Amino acid sequence: MHLITYHSKHTGFTLIELMITITVLAIILMIGSSLTRSWIDQSQVNNAISSIQNAISQAKAKAIRNKNNTSFNEAAASVCIYPWQDSLEPKPKTVIKVVYGSCPLDEPDDALQSFELSNITIQQGTSSLNCLDFNYVGTLVSGSTCSSTANPTLTIGKNNETATIIIR
Repeated sequence: MHLITYHSKHTGFTLIELMITITVLAIILMIGSSLTRSWIDQSQVNNAISSIQNAISQAKAKAIRNKNNTSFNEAAASVCIYPWQDSLEPKPKTVIKVVYGSCPLDEPDDALQSFELSNITIQQGTSSLNCLDFNYVGTLVSGSTCSSTANPTLTIGKNNETATIIIR
C-alpha cells in the first residue's frame, strides 16, 4: 500500500512580509512628500522673484514717462506691497501693485499692474519691505516707508526656501 502524501504549497504573503512592505512604502512616501513640498516652495519663490522683477521694470518704465511731471526727489511711480508687512511673519496673501506716484496706505483699485503671491516674505535686511519709489530717471528715491538704499538687496522666502535679488 502506498501512502499518498500531499504537500500543500502555501501561496500568498505572510503577515510579516506584508508589514515590512507597507513600512518600506510608507518611508518612501514620506521622503517623496517632503521633497515635493520643498520643490513647490522653491517654485513659488521663483515665481515671486519674477513678479517682483516684472513690477520693478514696469514701475521704472512708468517713472521715466513721468506722467505727473514730478521732480527728481519725488516718486513718479512705485512698487507697492500690500498688505503692509509690519513683522517678519508671512501674510496669507501678498499683493504687489505698480502705481503712479507714491504708494497710498490703502490698497489702490486703479493699479497699473498687479501680482498676487501667497505666504511669501519680502525683506530688505532684517525688516519687511513695503514699497519702492522711483523718480523720473528710474532710480530709487526715499519715501515715507520705502527703501532709500541705492541698490537694495531683497530676500524673498517661503518656509525654508529663500532667494536674494539686488535691485539696480
